[in-house]
Amino acid sequence: MGLIAESDELDIFECDSVQKLIEFKWDQFAYSWHSVGTAIHILQIIVLIVYVQIVYVQYNFPKPINYYAIGLLIFVTYPSIYTTVQIIKTGDIASRNIDILYIIANVTQSMLHLIESPTAMISKIVMIFVIGMSITRTFKMLTIFDSLSPIIRMLFSVIWDLKIFLMFYVILVGLTSLYLGVLGTNNKETNEVFAKAFPDGLTDEGGPPGADYHYVGIFFGNLLSTFRLSTGDGDAIGSSVYLDQADNLMFWACWIIITFLTCIIFLNFIIAEAGASYENVKASLDQFIIKQKATMIAEAEVMKPAFSKSKDKFPRYIIIREVDN
Repeated sequence: MGLIAESDELDIFECDSVQKLIEFKWDQFAYSWHSVGTAIHILQIIVLIVYVQIVYVQYNFPKPINYYAIGLLIFVTYPSIYTTVQIIKTGDIASRNIDILYIIANVTQSMLHLIESPTAMISKIVMIFVIGMSITRTFKMLTIFDSLSPIIRMLFSVIWDLKIFLMFYVILVGLTSLYLGVLGTNNKETNEVFAKAFPDGLTDEGGPPGADYHYVGIFFGNLLSTFRLSTGDGDAIGSSVYLDQADNLMFWACWIIITFLTCIIFLNFIIAEAGASYENVKASLDQFIIKQKATMIAEAEVMKPAFSKSKDKFPRYIIIREVDN
């Protein structure tokens, strides 16, 4: 099964014999094996949600040592054993890089919460990173369900296909944000109107526009404002009030250019490309899903100990009979 799973020739997954072999092994042992892993992961996510609610929202945990973090550490046991066995038996470390990173991040998070305070900056950074990895891992675990697998497969494929277009989108947003910098929006150093209205700049008690960008600075504030403009959010418009007449006119000219390029043209172009990518993936979706099942079957075969591989579930050959009409 490992050889089938590693094949890049999707045509072999259209063969009835291969499909029947995969379905047999999937129904006999692979589905039940991966169901256990999925159930453990779902429990881990539930514990993570409860932990965030108790520790970060209610701020109610044992001090000075946060013993609740042990609960997060317990659920890393299964993925750690699973990944270790896969690496030892297959010798393939490269394909397990994400799993290894996930385990290290979870262990680091738990140790930081035990040793340091959960509210320490490093603890928050690692926690946010773990939550982000948990999202993608949750989607991956849910692929064992036939009704969810096509959606998840298309989601990951479309995101991957759009990487070049998203790169151009980031470049476009970055360059057009320079317009706001040149005009001096929310900048008391170069904008006299803004400086008179708010002498302390973004920290002024009068509540200047762009005050929410105080900690990130004017440069990144302009980036975020341009990004919000590209999504149809007119956050930056409030800053135009505190420009002189000439700069105000230039602001609206720049606003039209930014909105036209980033929102009307490029964002819609990305949506159109996402639709095209969806159609391309849909054409070979069934083969991808069967290949994915073959990969999970191969992993389950590696995990099962030799004494549990009965002849009923691991026959030397399978006889396929078809009735002629």
